[in-house]
Amino acid sequence: MPYAEFAIPRLSNTPFDPKAVSATDEAWLKRMGLQTSDPRGSGWLIGGSTYVSLTWSNLPERASRIGVDLLTSMGIFDDICDQVIIGPQQIRDYLAPVFALTWDPDDSTADHENPLARTFVDLWSRASSGRSDHWRRRAQGHWREFLNGWIIQADWRESGTRPNLYTFWEARRQVLGVRVMLDYLEAACGYEIDPRVINHLTIRRLCDLSVDVVFLVNDTFSYEREKHFQEANNFLMVLERERNWSLDQAVGECQRLVREAYREFHRLRSSLRQIAVMPGYCGEKEWEQLEHYIGMWHDIMRGNYDWHLFMFELRERYCGNDFEGLNYLEQVLPLASNRAIAVDSARS
Repeated sequence: MPYAEFAIPRLSNTPFDPKAVSATDEAWLKRMGLQTSDPRGSGWLIGGSTYVSLTWSNLPERASRIGVDLLTSMGIFDDICDQVIIGPQQIRDYLAPVFALTWDPDDSTADHENPLARTFVDLWSRASSGRSDHWRRRAQGHWREFLNGWIIQADWRESGTRPNLYTFWEARRQVLGVRVMLDYLEAACGYEIDPRVINHLTIRRLCDLSVDVVFLVNDTFSYEREKHFQEANNFLMVLERERNWSLDQAVGECQRLVREAYREFHRLRSSLRQIAVMPGYCGEKEWEQLEHYIGMWHDIMRGNYDWHLFMFELRERYCGNDFEGLNYLEQVLPLASNRAIAVDSARS
């Protein structure tokens, strides 16, 4: 990993205690078909419980549980679509059951024996109960963006396309799944932001700034790992390629962009009450809910950074040669698709 410090203020001065983190629910992972007999399986390697604890330490228990389970399942999507199933048609076939559910999450004919579909249905039912049609359409659309991001990147990989600074940006925003995560946390915290507020340009800008900080930090920490796997969909690599920059210059640009994005986020967040983002009929309760919602978007910027530092120090992820860290997928892959795609195929 290139050494880089990012100018994002700490969320707490209390030292992080990994022993205090609730373990990922191994029984849930096994019910979904996402866990192996390995005690250091997907939940440990992906670190969803650590991520949530570092980022949103004061969430209600229900929201925290959904957050951990969703992050763990998204991490499995990441490993499968980024390192194991390489071809775009394979990825389309693999994700097809979940894509279908994003159009009709309540489809009773869905293949619940498919671990990915089963996981989607479980998380959706826990988050969407009592939500409006607008929330459901919004969350479904964000799921499709998330899944589509992997297909776009697979198409680039197969065709040899090297994304430029313009084509890269939005696809990278999508593939992180941050918007899905915040949809689910909003619902699990027991409120729903008014559609006119969610679609206000200022709120949309705040969300985009947060996502940008997350992916810029992620791409800095994952640079060596992705270079080892001969990936090209990394912002540092795009800068090296497009601008003929050194790695140090590319890291410096990431630091600058993160610094400026955080400053703009802070400025916009501080001025929300002076901007007409809330309909006139909304009262103090709605303002408090909006401020909590934007607060979660704020906290993920630093929490994501802290999680990368923590996981890299453990050498659990973002190591140069860590195919061993993908071994748990040998149990997930044959169950989740009609064809057995072994991890060994990614080594060839």
